[in-house]
Amino acid sequence: MADHNFLLPSLDAVENMFHTLLGRNVVVKRAHSVGVPSELGVVGVYVDGEAANAVVVYADFKLANGAGAALSMVPVGGVEDANDEKEIPSNFFDNFSEVLNVLTVLFNDRHKNAKRAKLSGVYIYPDDLPDGISDCFGVGDEDSRIDTEITVAGGYGGGKFVTVLLQ
Repeated sequence: MADHNFLLPSLDAVENMFHTLLGRNVVVKRAHSVGVPSELGVVGVYVDGEAANAVVVYADFKLANGAGAALSMVPVGGVEDANDEKEIPSNFFDNFSEVLNVLTVLFNDRHKNAKRAKLSGVYIYPDDLPDGISDCFGVGDEDSRIDTEITVAGGYGGGKFVTVLLQ
């Protein structure tokens, strides 16, 4: 088992956090690894206190749209339209960025003097990603990576969510 400075969240912890944030039932299931993602999506990069990359997450566009819309109770039709167009509207992106900011607590050990991760940036994948970040999704084992499928109730749908610990 590898030693990491940050925590890989459990399925229950992810489900509870999304449920709390969105105010809707959410189902989180383990999924097969997607490796380096190939679909449009959103990537969150978390850094440690020295600004070194610590954790990266990827959400495909369907999850980013669904969760982003559910956060501000945008009607489901808007999600369906965005998904049909394979785009991430700016309001869904901004809302999902807030979701990723709150998810920071899932990666931090609560022990005194433990390193803390903080959200450094949120990017449209693959177009706006800083150099080298995409490669981070090609690494990881069961101790440092979890691939999930998240579904948001109420017709908001869902999609893939990947977390990779880098340290």
